[in-house]
Amino acid sequence: MCEFVSTRLAEIRRLNEAARHSAEHSEADIVKINEMIGQIASLWDIADIVILGEVAIQQPYVAQSGQSDSALVYQAAVVLPSGLGALLWDMEEYLSCRHLPDREREAHRLFSAFAACDPGPRKALLPHMHTLCAELLPLLERRCQSGEQPSG
Repeated sequence: MCEFVSTRLAEIRRLNEAARHSAEHSEADIVKINEMIGQIASLWDIADIVILGEVAIQQPYVAQSGQSDSALVYQAAVVLPSGLGALLWDMEEYLSCRHLPDREREAHRLFSAFAACDPGPRKALLPHMHTLCAELLPLLERRCQSGEQPSG
């Protein structure tokens, strides 16, 4: 089973590197990476990994939303089992929580997978996805190498 995971991790590493160097394939590669992350997370029943990145973009709310004096903040993140994407914060909520040590607990509630984000924010998130993926890989490798048995 660990060989399956090792193969997937090597493929994730290869896709992440290729996506970093080729903008036209990046978005499709991130979607493939998320599929493989989901497979690994499902195999090991991993739902406890959250890595928060930088804020990639802030967008004003559309006029019809009734929140014209605030903005939507896209914070790059990895949340397992979903994979790479962003936490979508209201600006006021983000500003009040950004220095709290346990803000990761909000991750599952606020998370949006990369493919589900709007096109503009996806472009802004791309450079962050590669960095977060590189941070995630050693955590998954340690899980595999620890001898822990998969749940499936």
